[in-house]
Amino acid sequence: MVLLSGAHIGGSLESDGAELRNDSGPALYADRLQVDQSMFIRYGFTATGSSGYGAVYLVGAHIGGHLDCNTANLCNDSGPALAAYSARSAGCRSLLNRSDSNTAFPVTPISCSMRARFPTPIGSLDCAT
Repeated sequence: MVLLSGAHIGGSLESDGAELRNDSGPALYADRLQVDQSMFIRYGFTATGSSGYGAVYLVGAHIGGHLDCNTANLCNDSGPALAAYSARSAGCRSLLNRSDSNTAFPVTPISCSMRARFPTPIGSLDCAT
């Protein structure tokens, strides 16, 4: 598990290829995370969690640049893959487009100008243009 609750990163957060696992909660817990530039969780990034809070927990996070999840795999057999209530990003280069929270999945691109909606209880991530 990686805990970044309330952290402020002055540049970019790059976690390409990282493999995170938590058998009793989120693999990446980053509520209220502030990243001044872009956040990269791509190219084989894998987060496996086990809780109702999601495999990746970005509630209230603010990402000044893009959230790039290209080819990330998020898996949670106990709830949502991504929890992103009240999270904001300047844009989303690749974001989740899925329906089954119980399976690892490749992330597919969507338009950065739209609001990405996730099934309840995940919430929404506001992706500005």
